[in-house]
Amino acid sequence: MKRAIMLFVMFFVVLCLFGQANDRSVSMEDVMRLAREYATVMWQAETLHPAEPIPLYGPDDKIIAWEINFSILGAFPDLETLKTASDANFSISREAGFGDNDYAYVIIGANRDMPAIIQSAKSLSTNIAKAREIEREAAKYGDLRQTRIYYFGAAQVWTKMSDGKEVRYVNPFPSPRSIGIEEFAEIASEQMFWEEEDDSFDEEWDLLLAGMRNM
Repeated sequence: MKRAIMLFVMFFVVLCLFGQANDRSVSMEDVMRLAREYATVMWQAETLHPAEPIPLYGPDDKIIAWEINFSILGAFPDLETLKTASDANFSISREAGFGDNDYAYVIIGANRDMPAIIQSAKSLSTNIAKAREIEREAAKYGDLRQTRIYYFGAAQVWTKMSDGKEVRYVNPFPSPRSIGIEEFAEIASEQMFWEEEDDSFDEEWDLLLAGMRNM
């Protein structure tokens, strides 16, 4: 009996060690540090005030990246107020809708099988700036609410909207449009990302996490 227990304990320890060795995820602490350092260097921003990170999902319904929006001038405003203000500002200009250079965002890979820096711009992200447009498109099908956001590329960002029964996926580019479950599944099945590339992103991750200011 004791021998069986010892064998079970040894098996459990080996299993845990194997899981840790194959864990390619990046900690949220490293994600936030990398996003902040990148934004500081990229836009020479002395002060950066982050919003809550937004998880971005891949075609397999797993988080593949994190989107971090920053306010450059002061504390990040209330998110719902900002979404409404951005929507109104598009009537002034596209630049005003995206924050007039007062904001920046960075998309960071959630694991080492993704590039470290995936996308960035000195503006609000589409998920915030176009949030009210996405909601209006979804409202054509009922009182739908955002459940998650899928990232298939810069122009392939789909927001899943649902009321528990009806499900629509909304992409605001080039103009707001929504699709159903079957069409979305077809699009998702065509997404390959970087899985089949031979290059490893470990060197990029190691270099960036060591400190961008030392590059």
